[in-house]
Amino acid sequence: MADKKLMDPLVRTRVYPHPEQVFDFAPVSLETALSDCLVAVDTNVLVLPYLTGQQSLKGIRQTYKTLVDQNRLRIPGQVAREFADIRAEKLKTLYQQLSQKRNVTLKVGKYPLLEGIEQYHELLEKEKDLAEIMESYRDQVRELLETVESWKWDDPVSTIYRELFKGPVVVDPKHDEKKLLEELAYRQENKIPPGYKDANNEHSGAGDFLIWMALLKLGESEKKHLLFVSGEEKPDWWYRSENRSLYPRFELVDEYRRASGGHSFLMIGFADLLKHFGATDDVIAEVEEKEPLSAIRGFAEYRDTWNDVPAPYVRPTKDAEEAVYRWLMGSLGISRGEIIRQWDGFPDLVVSHGTIIEGYEIKDLRSVTDYKKMISNSLNVMLNSPVSSGLNLVLVFVVGEQRTMQPVIDLVEEFRTAARPHFMILIGTIDSEGVFVPYHV
Repeated sequence: MADKKLMDPLVRTRVYPHPEQVFDFAPVSLETALSDCLVAVDTNVLVLPYLTGQQSLKGIRQTYKTLVDQNRLRIPGQVAREFADIRAEKLKTLYQQLSQKRNVTLKVGKYPLLEGIEQYHELLEKEKDLAEIMESYRDQVRELLETVESWKWDDPVSTIYRELFKGPVVVDPKHDEKKLLEELAYRQENKIPPGYKDANNEHSGAGDFLIWMALLKLGESEKKHLLFVSGEEKPDWWYRSENRSLYPRFELVDEYRRASGGHSFLMIGFADLLKHFGATDDVIAEVEEKEPLSAIRGFAEYRDTWNDVPAPYVRPTKDAEEAVYRWLMGSLGISRGEIIRQWDGFPDLVVSHGTIIEGYEIKDLRSVTDYKKMISNSLNVMLNSPVSSGLNLVLVFVVGEQRTMQPVIDLVEEFRTAARPHFMILIGTIDSEGVFVPYHV
């Protein structure tokens, strides 16, 4: 997918209006900033506690309370709005995973030929005991589901936020909407960070742009260093190399410097913030493990970027998704509870298996006539979607017959030079028994 030509040939003059400051200014170190800087958090940071245990939730609360007591925590209004949408999805996912636990069954059968054998009689007694245990287990699951239903908006995470996020914590500066949209369009046309990478998503990439506008207003009004905490590591926020985030884009650093009267803009992950504020090793380790999964919300907005793919085939057919789902459970030894099925999200399946977090996006080619276009567009979208460190993305193409696999492989090979770390392609068929049979590329 070729980049658009920049619309304004003098864009650098606007991005760097004071060229002498390119040489004169250097941001302060993280250690220096942490003593009294403002701390703003991204949406994925607010969402992350839904993936952690009670002990981590306590550690997270303590860090937020410290920042609130020091009047240093700030939450952009756009972050609060995005959280309002995503919170419901997290609770729905929790309910879904709990509900699936009710489906546990015990396979039993009668074998009259064995009735005179003592061991068979003992086995039948144990089956009765197991049946009672399983029924008790289902009752416990039902009670848990009732508890989740009763939460409404009073779940443990929301309760903490309601307690702490008051007064000046949420910042939502007012803008002239017409000028704001003009600025958004200009920045996207000329690839000025942040947000231009999201120009094709559901809200035209306005989310990151609105967050950034709020951060600039913070700098302008409070004249302090700003630490932005985020689990996402998108290239329009970070310089990245060898799948690592090195430092924030200089355009952002310089723009914040101008807005704040010479102060610094820094970025950090949530686990690192907790470490600096004295969280325990166990809390830090769990947050480090869950950060990539919390950042998947950034991918959800990319569902609409599949618009160029032939419309009837944006979603995998039910049997294709089910076959890949069962293959993950069977061949890879992944339990049902470790797979999240995102019925309306991107990617289709999210696997959390130990330290491995993978997203599987499934494309069913079995009834597609112009499969070349679908493959090309699918690969382009995947290669240009945001990537979070620690998350593997797997694009699964399901083909109809073994003989049609080679043309698909040949097409995929054309894109291998553009492939990047943590992005994989899987091709396979579904056999007569509905089993997914993969061919690795």
